[in-house]
Parts: sequence; structure tokens; C-alpha cells
Amino acid sequence: MTQAVVRPASLISGATSRFRRVAARLERSLLNVAMAYSTYRALEALPDEVLRDIGLVRSEIPFVAGAVASRHWKAHSRR
Repeated sequence: MTQAVVRPASLISGATSRFRRVAARLERSLLNVAMAYSTYRALEALPDEVLRDIGLVRSEIPFVAGAVASRHWKAHSRR
């Protein structure tokens, strides 16, 4: 006689659902890091005069890049 393991479909679908949520969060986090980094590079490439014109000093660039990326994803998650 063959022994088979029977798992309720709800357990499998629950695990799949959790995996998809974790994967979506990971994807958002990675995209957030990529956007922050590209914003950082773009701002870092600007001359000091241009940064001053937009009201930034070079030491604020990391914070601004992170804030811009964070706001972008918060705006998209509300849709």
C-alpha cells in the first residue's frame, strides 16, 4: 500500500499568499534602494551652485534621495 501525504488546500494557498506578500515587499525594497541610489547620483553630479539654487547643501543629498524614493512608493501604494 502506498502512503500519501494529503495537505489541505488552505495551507498551501496560505503559504503561497504569504510568499507573494514577502516577495512584493522585497521587490518594493529593492526598487526603493535603486531609486534612492539613482537620485543620489543625479544630485551628487550637480554643481554646488545648482544645489544652492534648489535649496540643498551637499550633506543633505543622502536624506533627500531616500525621502524622494520613499514618497514615490508611498504614492504608488495608495493607488
